[in-house]
Amino acid sequence: MKFLFGIVVTALLTLSGSNVQETHPAIAHISKVVKNVERRDSTTAEWIKVLPTSELPVGCELRTSEGSSVLITFTDGSKVAVRSQSTIRILGEVSHGKIRNPGVFIERGRAIFNLKEQKTGGFRFTSPVSVASIRKGEGGFSFDPSTGQSDLTVGSGPVEFSSTRTNCKVTVQSGHTAVIDSTGCRSR
Repeated sequence: MKFLFGIVVTALLTLSGSNVQETHPAIAHISKVVKNVERRDSTTAEWIKVLPTSELPVGCELRTSEGSSVLITFTDGSKVAVRSQSTIRILGEVSHGKIRNPGVFIERGRAIFNLKEQKTGGFRFTSPVSVASIRKGEGGFSFDPSTGQSDLTVGSGPVEFSSTRTNCKVTVQSGHTAVIDSTGCRSR
């Protein structure tokens, strides 16, 4: 009886694991963890500790505590380093086994990026007030909920940075930073 029960449980776990993999395939994985980083999948409310090499499906959230950081590597080789006291969500679409429109939603905090050339569209960084679609390059993106400001620093550009609340759009050139808040845009 125990043997039969073991076979049934193993079969159910295998089937449920394969369904999860088909429904939510990994779009990225954790390359490095410094101190305390937690994750929460779109199907659970519980935050759990992140382990190096953990796979990250679309919709997965990550948060870093004080003095913590995490390096994420996407399937195309693009890298995003999430800084201390940040909360982000992995974005993207999966169609016919291919990942399209990868990105990161920043609820709070800062991310530094080094992106491989995107074959279609761009890698999207979004916040509650802004969006940037980047074809290739490096830079930084942040959102501070206490001020309602998002900023984009571009190491290699140009990159279009847009408000999600107004018609404001700004083109950020190499070596420059732009800021967007609920009222509009400005360059630094």
